[in-house]
Amino acid sequence: MSRGARQLVGDSAEAREDTHQISRFAEVFRPREWEEVHRWVKSAFVEGAQGKEDPFVAHLKDGTALRLRHTAISDRKDCSLILERTDDLPCARELHEVESELQQVLEWLDEGVVVFDENDRIRAKNARFLQILGLSTDDGASVQCLEDLIRRTANSAREPEKFAARWQAFAEGAGERVREELAMKGPLPQVIERSTRAIVGGNGRKLGRVEVYREMSAQRMFQSRMMQTEKLAAIGQHVTGIVHELSNPLTTILVNAQRLVLQDGDGISATLSQNILEESERATAILRQLLVLSRESLPERRLVSLNDLVDRTMELQRLALSGSHLRLIVEKQEGLPLIEGDYGQLQQVLMNLLQNAQQAIAYSGTGSTIGVRTIFGGSRRVTLEVWDDGPGIPGVIQARIFDPFFTTKPPGVGTGLGLAIVLGFVRQHGGTVTLLSPPHGGARFVVELPVAPAVGMQFDEKSAALSAGEPPPPAGNFMLEEMPAGKVPRILVLEDEPTVASLIADVLREEGMRVDVLLDGNQALQQADRESYDLAICDLKMPGMDGQRFYQTLLQRQNPLHEHVLFVTGDMVAPRTQEFLERHHLTHVAKPFRMEELSGAVHGMLGKKKAMAAVRASAKAKEA
Repeated sequence: MSRGARQLVGDSAEAREDTHQISRFAEVFRPREWEEVHRWVKSAFVEGAQGKEDPFVAHLKDGTALRLRHTAISDRKDCSLILERTDDLPCARELHEVESELQQVLEWLDEGVVVFDENDRIRAKNARFLQILGLSTDDGASVQCLEDLIRRTANSAREPEKFAARWQAFAEGAGERVREELAMKGPLPQVIERSTRAIVGGNGRKLGRVEVYREMSAQRMFQSRMMQTEKLAAIGQHVTGIVHELSNPLTTILVNAQRLVLQDGDGISATLSQNILEESERATAILRQLLVLSRESLPERRLVSLNDLVDRTMELQRLALSGSHLRLIVEKQEGLPLIEGDYGQLQQVLMNLLQNAQQAIAYSGTGSTIGVRTIFGGSRRVTLEVWDDGPGIPGVIQARIFDPFFTTKPPGVGTGLGLAIVLGFVRQHGGTVTLLSPPHGGARFVVELPVAPAVGMQFDEKSAALSAGEPPPPAGNFMLEEMPAGKVPRILVLEDEPTVASLIADVLREEGMRVDVLLDGNQALQQADRESYDLAICDLKMPGMDGQRFYQTLLQRQNPLHEHVLFVTGDMVAPRTQEFLERHHLTHVAKPFRMEELSGAVHGMLGKKKAMAAVRASAKAKEA
């Protein structure tokens, strides 16, 4: 024993050494470990087995733990050992805990990380690293070193030979931090940013290196989208103005078509009138869906019929696919219970899934059919399925399809946000999204949503109609009773669009009401000060004095007419408009409207006024 070894074993060996009583090295340690220590020492003399059980931990008689290692100078005749106190080394349990903590930290990172030792063996890696390079979990378990990684991934690079040589050079030069980009063609085209840095011990010795991988496609796409934000915002405002202007002539066409159809008549004229009505109603439905999709309001929860949502959305999709070879199949289960949610968000979910299927088929050239199915299988959850017979989704990227900006489509085809939006909206509604994509092709997205609480299994058509973006029933929707003898409702119409103003007046006059029409807000205020009206019908968006200023001026002047204003507007997309109507609890009819919508809102407002007058009269009588 060297002096250091004697200091370690202490009294366990010195007494016997003086009396020549020591016979075996194992007897330095606790008796119950003698046989195990002796067997380990003898293993050094077995040819080909030397060091296989190295190192070994044994305890002295005083409980001190020593780690034993064979040395390189040993031969088959002699066995030389190195003794170390384990107090100076991390114990096996501590090493295990450190490695476990390290692995957990790596798994939480959004970047791909791999740690190599000084001999290019892999010490640790996370799942994100495997995903970025297109490796499955089984592939990851089989790669043990840099050579394994290069062999498994080189063919996924655009230039395999250059890729392999560059990785080797990259590993050899890992001193100071190095950064570079890799162009990959599989499992999908992408650009990866890779950086590395050496891991250095306390004595300056290089222990290995860590490599970090980031996808640049998402970052570059995000930067590209941000650069277009102002342009898109300007375009959005322009489109909103177009939709508003389009709603005026469409309102005129729709209501006049209804009036023609209601007139008794036969023959070609009646048929033509019916065709005009049907097409104008179709155009009105499309315009309203555009308004719902572009609305920037906070999510509004109401009862929604999933079947009705599918019908309206598929109508839009059929228009988008007109002239295409794609075939749409819709299967709806009758008697589907209602769900509670934001109609616009749920429609966006369906639209995104349909668009995703359409682009997958168009880009790959595989498949021709897209299907939508609604199911109620119990357990208080309804199911919406969107499927296609396209190329399907490879298993190596299925875990990433809901990541923002992740896309397998070429530039200009996909944004990488569609499925991320789907997942976000479905989770907000307490639902789940599942992907089923078998190896032979095709993809099926299964969306499960909870049934609305306190709602029976029967289909509520009234609630479904409201959920589709139809104007809500007017506040105080009382049926108009018979007016007192000689009392004819007086209506003031303020509308800057002459055709719409004339149309409203004609409809109400046909119902026996007296109607005054003005095109200017200031003139309407003067008229309201001079005359008494039962109701004012006012457009919100007008040049000069708009509807908001008209209402606020009535309110400031304490004109009783301010309590009886019905707004008509095609500007429901604007947050300012929504906030104004909600803050003052005002009734409105959205353009383009049908004749019965206008008439019903007017009768509801007049009924409300009569009910309010009755309440006030009763209150005065009680006071008297």
